[in-house]
Formats: sequence, C-alpha cells, structure tokens
Amino acid sequence: MAGLLREVEQLDPRVDAAAGVVIERQKDMAVAYMKANAPWTDRTGNARGGLDGIVFKRSGSWVMNLFGRANYQIWLEVKNGGKFAIITPTIPIWGPRVMANLTGLMDRLRARGRL
Repeated sequence: MAGLLREVEQLDPRVDAAAGVVIERQKDMAVAYMKANAPWTDRTGNARGGLDGIVFKRSGSWVMNLFGRANYQIWLEVKNGGKFAIITPTIPIWGPRVMANLTGLMDRLRARGRL
C-alpha cells in the first residue's frame, strides 16, 4: 500500500483528478451500503437519511470521511457494544475496495503508458 500511496502523491493533475472521481464514486457506494445495511429499525428515518460522506484533499492526499448527521449518531455507533453501528463496520469493508479500485486505475494507466 505504501507504494500505491507514493504513486498517488506523484500523479499529474489529470490522473489525480481521475483518482478523485474513483474515490467519490466509492464514497457514494459506501453511503448507499450504510443506508441499506444499518442494523437499526427506523422510527423517524433521521439517522438512516443522515448517513453521508465527503471526499476532499488534505496535504495532497485524498480523504474519504463517512459520518452521520443525526445528533444521536454517536450513540448508535458506540452504545450496546456497537450493536447498532454502521459507520465503523463499513470502514474495513470499503477501505480495501477503494484501494483495489485505485490500484486498478493505476494498473490501467500504467498499461496505457500514462504513468
């Protein structure tokens, strides 16, 4: 993974933008996954509807944050031993998927001679 991170840090702007598109798409899929798989029974729909994510750059690296907008989301994540958590369990599922998609992007670009 360190090699991939080094490659991403040295990308030309067009390739960097393509990586951003890949990560943004994965964020959308991760949010959809969280909404579909949240383990609680909805009462108001606020918690499920408030599940979201954002992609941004910080210090030259792409960052994906997944979060919930409901003011009680933290309690769903931590109370009862995480019985109702969805954000925390999503990270180890989607992290490898994001990395696999970025690796695939790099492999395709390398095969086309763009890296």
